[in-house]
Amino acid sequence: MDNLTLALRQLDQALDKLGQILQVEYQLLVTVPLQPVALQGVTHDKSQQLSAVAHYDALRQRAEIDCGLRAPYARHPDLDDLWARIQVRTRDLHEQNRRNGVSLEAQMAHVRSLSAVIKALAPQQMFYCADGASHHGMRLQNLDINA
Repeated sequence: MDNLTLALRQLDQALDKLGQILQVEYQLLVTVPLQPVALQGVTHDKSQQLSAVAHYDALRQRAEIDCGLRAPYARHPDLDDLWARIQVRTRDLHEQNRRNGVSLEAQMAHVRSLSAVIKALAPQQMFYCADGASHHGMRLQNLDINA
């Protein structure tokens, strides 16, 4: 039963860290301007942490088989409390991840609309001058992407 307790504690800690990552991800998604490099790093961290959660859950399932227990653990109050906390945290993280997905979709819609504006303004040829400004034919375009 020690292996089950250890697996549950590791799973709880992994979920806690995942929650921290999801909070950082949300802050990046609502920050203007968007920081794509930072967001990519957080997405990588999130993916790794989800793998860790899956690993600890697999350890939990193996430990359950080894000691002949199944969740919830009504006859073992310490395990039952830990499992209840894991269940609540999992539901909360699911909702937090859903909210992040909505924010990400809003960012993607914004990028798509900017892309459509740029395509509409772009003639067949674009020229870049020495000052770094882009010129469309003889017309100078100044686009504010933060608008």
